[in-house]
Amino acid sequence: IVQRRVGPFLYDNRSYRRPRILLSVAGNDESMAPLDVQVPRSLKNGHFRTNLILHENELRKTTTPSLDEDHGTSNGIRLLPFHTVDKQHEHRFDGVAHLIPPQGVSIVTDIDDTIKISNYLNKKELLKNTFSREFKAVPGMQELFQQCQDTFGGDTNCCFHYVSASPYQLYEELQDFFHHQQDFPPATYHLKTIRPKDQSVLQLFSDPLQYKCAHLLRLFRQYPQRTFYLVGDSGEKDPEVYASLYRQYPDQVAGIWIRNVNNMTITNATERMEGVPLDTMAIFETGYELLDKLPSSTKTSTVVPT
Repeated sequence: IVQRRVGPFLYDNRSYRRPRILLSVAGNDESMAPLDVQVPRSLKNGHFRTNLILHENELRKTTTPSLDEDHGTSNGIRLLPFHTVDKQHEHRFDGVAHLIPPQGVSIVTDIDDTIKISNYLNKKELLKNTFSREFKAVPGMQELFQQCQDTFGGDTNCCFHYVSASPYQLYEELQDFFHHQQDFPPATYHLKTIRPKDQSVLQLFSDPLQYKCAHLLRLFRQYPQRTFYLVGDSGEKDPEVYASLYRQYPDQVAGIWIRNVNNMTITNATERMEGVPLDTMAIFETGYELLDKLPSSTKTSTVVPT
């Protein structure tokens, strides 16, 4: 476990390189060459950001529906498989982009102590849970998110976004845990960028307030017609971050759900989430407690373990 988790932190990033993005053809049609896109040079930390504009015909060729494997149905979200290669084609990294519709419901969630048990308030336990122990999901969160997908899916298109201060080097382990070992719905990941060989590594345990605000604001501004449910925990600054977003976008935030990890009372909650109506917030310990917070007209039955 330690080797798998620590290994990605030891890889050196390739600075100022110009990788290419190859967009796979849907259906694995070998007779069609993948779309080849040149991207800007990577930054010093090896990361790059770019916008790709594709014609509708290109999207039709390269995207595939996001399927519910249990029911064999599409949730309305389309996925864009791709891989990046270096100039010599010596290294290949696979990925997938989510094409988020302009309207619908987005479930934005933290990871540590919200959907995965981390014990962030105890740094020794946090390190063990992050690097040397098998990951454990918070009880009921998988069922809750599946219920959200059933309730808000269909024509309204329910999407999931993991916005976390966890370092991006843990992405592969987290993705494998949530979507292969567990059965959480597909999600976009927004993780902290750090580089062990420079001062950015000091941000690993820094206050996540500014980092999360920046990423969440980007989502809200990019999707002004979507409705958001914000899920976090009471151990960090999630209540304050989400309350700030509510005050800026009250018509877009339908719910704020905070997992109680430090005996937070409703009085504490209202103080930390100033301006948020009581009927918009919910305090919980397991995901099962939130099932009744979903619209009742389309809910399906879920068995709660005793």
